[in-house]
Amino acid sequence: MIAESASVTKQLGRLHCLRAIAALGVFYHHLGQFGSATFDSSYGLPASGLLWTGVDLFFVLSGFLMMWTTDGKTGGFRVGLSFFITRAARVYPMYWITLAATYGFALWLPAALSHDQQCSVPCQIALIPEQGGFLIGPAWTLSFEMVFYLVFAILLVLSPQGRFRVLAVWTITAAALGTFITTQITIVHHVYTPLVLEFLAGVWIAVLIKRGVRLNGWLGLVAAGVLLLGGAALFNAVSPSLPSGVAEWVRVALCGLPASVIIWCLASRDATKPHYPSPIMAKLGNDSYAIYLAHWPIVAVVSTVANTWAMPTFPSFVIYLAVTVVSTLLLSRALTNYIGSPAQEFAKSLTALIKRQRG
Repeated sequence: MIAESASVTKQLGRLHCLRAIAALGVFYHHLGQFGSATFDSSYGLPASGLLWTGVDLFFVLSGFLMMWTTDGKTGGFRVGLSFFITRAARVYPMYWITLAATYGFALWLPAALSHDQQCSVPCQIALIPEQGGFLIGPAWTLSFEMVFYLVFAILLVLSPQGRFRVLAVWTITAAALGTFITTQITIVHHVYTPLVLEFLAGVWIAVLIKRGVRLNGWLGLVAAGVLLLGGAALFNAVSPSLPSGVAEWVRVALCGLPASVIIWCLASRDATKPHYPSPIMAKLGNDSYAIYLAHWPIVAVVSTVANTWAMPTFPSFVIYLAVTVVSTLLLSRALTNYIGSPAQEFAKSLTALIKRQRG
């Protein structure tokens, strides 16, 4: 979900478009979720209950991009530190601004946000894995992202050969033992949970494509898309009765596998014949992380205001959609331009300084 540099965007244009589609899919999912709870359920958005699978696409895509952009890099501690600083600068500044705004909304309109048990302040601020929920609903996925970035930064200290060995051991361990290591939400859980296999699938897809193993056919892409949505529908039906560890395995099987095929197909086509996205899709791809963050408090607040002061009629539902979509897109553009881009420029300067240091 985190936008890459312009050179990577140009090289992987189809994946850049997919990033936008996945973020908009999660946004659409929450639009339908909050809207159906506020208005007549007959006004629900078609298929909105399936598009949480944008998260699975993001996880696979994140792993792919980590390996794609760092494959073969050496340099020890400085490379690993620079990598983590760059990723943290893409995640935290926009997250903190959105978190502050969400906290303000929660004080003003307590009914808008979840009353479930929240994790601690350090957890909310630093995205440290911990029992309890996040004030920003989708932030649980960012907690996974940051743990993955941290582990990957450590791996970059190793030689490329050593990196491959550790990644192989990590993949085998997560696949064989992940469900049994811990059910408590900790860093260990995030490193070995079955969901981490979606990140690792992306890593190995990048390795395969770099070595010429590609899936270029459109038929496979379409089939994977159908299986992804079908898998989401099946998961929605069976997951409430499953233990959490088993549910994660089922999610990886039903949604993670088709998401991996989608990434493999699109990345293969990008590697074979690069495609630069249209200006609109390029901007939406650049704004995808901001959309992913900003939509949550906006959807929650607008739906609560509508529930309090508006009649649950179809015109009110249309107004709810219009206000939420326009507000989210405008705020996302502002977040990217005025928070995200300056933070990335600062990180670029800092990492350049680190790489110039000797010793």
